[in-house]
Amino acid sequence: PAKEIVGHYNPVSKNRDVKLDAERITYWISKGAQVSPTVHNLLVDEKILTGAKIVRSKQKKKAEKK
Repeated sequence: PAKEIVGHYNPVSKNRDVKLDAERITYWISKGAQVSPTVHNLLVDEKILTGAKIVRSKQKKKAEKK
């Protein structure tokens, strides 16, 4: 299957280097694509998705590592 690049994000950049194709992202989500909690929160920040951010506690992350 072909892959489509719908944007990029550079967390190291000092000027918040984020470029996202909102139309294609919402299209793929409507077709069943699932995003990670981190990507979900990024899309909420960029106003591509509405709703609350997903909060993951440090306790939960530690339990997942075991």
